[in-house]
Amino acid sequence: HFKYPRDVRKEERWPKDSAEYKAGNSRENRVKPPPAEVEGDVFDRQRVIVGFNQGLIESQTCFVLGTGGIGQDVALTLARLGVDKIIMLDCDTYDASNLTRQCLGSIEDVGKRKVDAAARNIKAHNIRSQIETVHIDALANWDKVVEIARKCDVIFNGIDLGPMWDFCVCSLAKELRIPYIAGQSYDWMFNVEYYNGNPANLCAWCAEAKTESDWVSAQFSTHFGLGGDLKYIKERLKAFAEKNKHKSYDAKCMTEFLKADKRKFCMDGPSVSLLVDQCFKKMEGCSETDLDSLDKFLGALMHAVVERLLPGRITKLKEVQFIPHPKHIATRFVGSWVCPCL
Repeated sequence: HFKYPRDVRKEERWPKDSAEYKAGNSRENRVKPPPAEVEGDVFDRQRVIVGFNQGLIESQTCFVLGTGGIGQDVALTLARLGVDKIIMLDCDTYDASNLTRQCLGSIEDVGKRKVDAAARNIKAHNIRSQIETVHIDALANWDKVVEIARKCDVIFNGIDLGPMWDFCVCSLAKELRIPYIAGQSYDWMFNVEYYNGNPANLCAWCAEAKTESDWVSAQFSTHFGLGGDLKYIKERLKAFAEKNKHKSYDAKCMTEFLKADKRKFCMDGPSVSLLVDQCFKKMEGCSETDLDSLDKFLGALMHAVVERLLPGRITKLKEVQFIPHPKHIATRFVGSWVCPCL
């Protein structure tokens, strides 16, 4: 209801021969004051920051993936900033142990859906933003994630599904040319990654690789077991085949193993069997592998998965359950608290 100023403040300095300049050495004697305050403007202290574009902030639609400790703090901060719209997505419910670090929940919310509790409790902090919630599994409903992202100006990724999930969201942001911020925390630590949406700039996934082969090698080692983990993957595959009475490491065996192995893969959905068949075709038309050739199979698997996730293809997928998203170490094993989330 107020006519707020929309001009971005620029620093204006007092001339050296002015009375203000000669009156002292404080900031007020060097820099001219901001425009007069508009009564009732709750965002005045943001508008007077030199270079701060409150008008731009108030036009932003923000996609918050995950309403855990980080996602809720992001949503709360966005509401205080005064963005136009906040869309929160999650598929989880509140546990009692979540409440110490997930600021938009209360004891009464234990057992309830996180997005519902966050939407209800953010009302006390919301100044002008529209709030929308989506309660879905992001892996199984990737097409819905894409649909929402197309309407947004920035993506905040706080879903903890492993590095290949982060790759999916970063690739999506790169194709849509919108900024992407990812955060994670546990124990005493936190990590934040930022990509500005410019397709000419490298995202975090490529920034440290000097050549394409460096990048491929890093993905092999980190996400598909072609490093020190290969020995243990062979042991688990052999034990799995024996337990489930598979006579060979054929397409059926490998598909079931990739779905069942929680340590490295935990791949799921209808695409896994198609990817396995594709890998065997690339291996000179083989119909099965053996332990000695497992590195070749996993290499083909990595290429098949990553090719689907690249910009230009990532928005065409209906689901991304096929990405490796191994079960991470239980939060209680390492601990978590509110400060890294903040």
